[in-house]
Amino acid sequence: MIRCSSNGSFDRLDDHIHDRFCSQILSSIHHNIKWLDVACSSMEEVLLRTSYPNLSGLDLHNIEKDIALRIFTEETPLTHIFQDKISSLAIGVVRCERLKLHIKLDKFADCLYLLDSRFDSLENVFLDICQISTPEIVINNKKELSKLKAFSLYSDRPTFQYNELIVPLLYRMVNLEELDLHLVVHFYSLSNEDCQHSFNDFKNNKIISCVDYFPDFKHGQCHIYSYPYRAKTYEYITNNFPGGLFKYVREVSLYDDRLFEHDFFVKIAESFPFMEQLTIYNRKPQTNKFYEQSNYDNQHLSPIQYSYLSVLELFSAHDDLCRAISIGYQNIFNKNGQPSSSSFNVG
Repeated sequence: MIRCSSNGSFDRLDDHIHDRFCSQILSSIHHNIKWLDVACSSMEEVLLRTSYPNLSGLDLHNIEKDIALRIFTEETPLTHIFQDKISSLAIGVVRCERLKLHIKLDKFADCLYLLDSRFDSLENVFLDICQISTPEIVINNKKELSKLKAFSLYSDRPTFQYNELIVPLLYRMVNLEELDLHLVVHFYSLSNEDCQHSFNDFKNNKIISCVDYFPDFKHGQCHIYSYPYRAKTYEYITNNFPGGLFKYVREVSLYDDRLFEHDFFVKIAESFPFMEQLTIYNRKPQTNKFYEQSNYDNQHLSPIQYSYLSVLELFSAHDDLCRAISIGYQNIFNKNGQPSSSSFNVG
């Protein structure tokens, strides 16, 4: 355990007080603890002493580089605590020249706390943030992150705060060499040019932005991602999808308030050759209703092959789409040329 002195430094408690605290006090209050400040020297002893059912925040002081790397990159007795319980984490690293940090965060506020001036030795940061929304309190971080060389930001949930939160954060990374993004941005007014303008300072990175506007919902959506794309999912693809090769993607969902035609599904098959699950949301009727052809084999539209597809789901789908896919579904083959054992769900 540690004691904070008047000058702001942290010192370890003497052994007698430390042992008494761990053996007597922790056991009686452990169920009420939501945040712990722990020195590296006491970390395992304190965290493994008892269970902390309500623990969500942790501040680690005076932690060496090698220990920090081991905590976040290897399987240790503490791994389940960091993965299952901790949503807010602060780390004080000593004698650290190059530190690579991979971490999942609950809120964007945790990202701002992590990237403040206390951790100016960080050179490689990879963040997976559950929710990118405006912090409840003002966190005025504007200091340049001059030592940061590589930054990755991944979030599955859409955010409305791209210009408010993401852009100012990126502009602080004045010497960044590698940028990896995976974001879905919702907006009321945004162009593809606006998105690309925010990446003008990152010449060594290929950032794709794909903007759509949905009049029925009176808002738009923009996919922002680094290419090559390394995530395993790609959600809410629209007719505006630019194409490309996404060899790591296994799960795909399609959504649009415009109709999906045959050529679009061809592009999807070519772009996601290893896709295993496909989910489709679309209420619009098709123009080329190839299911009306009496002989599918003689029609002018060729069958589409999804070699690895095992799950196909339709939600809020127009009858045209259901009929077309049910006819074409028999032409889906796996990599061995045999009919795939796929599930077919319509909602």
